Amino acid sequence: MRLAGADISIFPNYGGRFSFSPAECAQIKDLCHAPLGNLARSWPSPGGGMTLDRLDELTEFYGNDVALLIGGALHRGDLATNSSAMVQALRE
Repeated sequence: MRLAGADISIFPNYGGRFSFSPAECAQIKDLCHAPLGNLARSWPSPGGGMTLDRLDELTEFYGNDVALLIGGALHRGDLATNSSAMVQALRE
């Protein structure tokens, strides 16, 4: 995807609805960050059934250079409250 100019690579996260294995997700993350000629690194973006209660686990697994694709979990209940909770959790 980087050769085509993609800044973010979206893929199904382990433990989600579609679920790649943790090993597959780690490999995608590593390849997004690996040197590739003079191309900039890309951001891994795991998605698919991720929830706010997994933020610590996800940032520990992927690190801080990740674009977390959390959609449905933000819309369950109050969007503003859930978004604020997500930002606060990621700041900690």
